[in-house]
Amino acid sequence: MVRYPLSIRKKIIFILSIIIILIYLIIIKINTIDKKSFSLDIDEITTNLNKINNNNSFTISSSTEELVINQFKDFYSDYSVQNIEQKISKLYDENIYFVDPLHIAEGIHEVKEYFMKMVEPVQSCKFEITNIYKTNSKSDISSNYFARWNMYLISKAAPNKKVVTSGFTHFKLNHNGKIVFHQDFWDTSALLDELPVVGFWSKFVKNKMLGNLDEK
Repeated sequence: MVRYPLSIRKKIIFILSIIIILIYLIIIKINTIDKKSFSLDIDEITTNLNKINNNNSFTISSSTEELVINQFKDFYSDYSVQNIEQKISKLYDENIYFVDPLHIAEGIHEVKEYFMKMVEPVQSCKFEITNIYKTNSKSDISSNYFARWNMYLISKAAPNKKVVTSGFTHFKLNHNGKIVFHQDFWDTSALLDELPVVGFWSKFVKNKMLGNLDEK
């Protein structure tokens, strides 16, 4: 067995002690981090939607409708920092309730902050609005709008790879002709598939679940 001089042994013990302390501090930090849940609260979403429905007993003029739809298309035709800064308050109400598969945001400031975080890693992103439908129901006095879209995204991490996915948006207007409720529905795996490591497991799980469908 090799026996190191006393001075070297002291240094080794000191280094090991520092490593142990650092590991201990990291474990404490991990345990004290607020473990935020990213699952969407369906009851909360439904409650807010019902509240908006009850407060929206009015009729939107066709000219206001056309204006909002054009603003919606224009806003998402270039999902960028500049467009968000200049146009978000024109399209969305101060009390906007926003939902997508990843997050819920309440109020124009939270929505803007979320949008800004989403565009940080993006080189370019645009939404091609293919159709917008309007529906009314007997139980819902105000109108519901449903926009189908295709998203084309290029990230800064992979500038040679274009991510393409489709989805739709359900939104509602208030009496001022601004969007007060917005919920997106889309396949998040379109993004996960392109991420390092995560993409492998995302594709692996889908392949395990659906791979045998093509077998005869």
